[in-house]
Amino acid sequence: MSAEPQYRVDPFKACAQKVTRTGEIAVCDMPRLVAVLREAGDVVQYRLSFSQAGMERYRLTGQVQAELTVTCQRCMGPMRIAVDAQLQLALVQSEQEAELLEEPWEPYTLEGSEVDLKSLLEDELLLQLPSFPRHADATACEGSDWANWQQSEETHEDERETERDNPFAVLQALKKP
Repeated sequence: MSAEPQYRVDPFKACAQKVTRTGEIAVCDMPRLVAVLREAGDVVQYRLSFSQAGMERYRLTGQVQAELTVTCQRCMGPMRIAVDAQLQLALVQSEQEAELLEEPWEPYTLEGSEVDLKSLLEDELLLQLPSFPRHADATACEGSDWANWQQSEETHEDERETERDNPFAVLQALKKP
């Protein structure tokens, strides 16, 4: 699948010219991201700056922000997540170059002569999402099947504790009148 022309960039030219790109992309245009979201009607905002540090050091810094709707894995209801990712990428062409990088730069291995910015932003957003999203506050799950199950478990546990209170209760049944 080839990238749309406005999202394809020659990284070497962009770094030499110190290009900065800002804009918005509809989440529905990012199929891998849509696959893990509950709703795809959100918008991703980004700011990316290309630069060159020295002769062969190409850098891409920036920020990607979005409010995304995922499914809470506790109550299976909708949940909003704010994503604000900072990018500090060193554009490299081999693993050897990547191994020589110092902190805080992360390697981004170039494949070919162009970078697909939309794919890069989609990758960053996917990395920012939690593996198992859940509401931080369990009360946000009230009214859900999970909350009802949790409440019934607490009731059953209270009943079990009441039954366990007297370990000699069994002997009471053996006692002859």
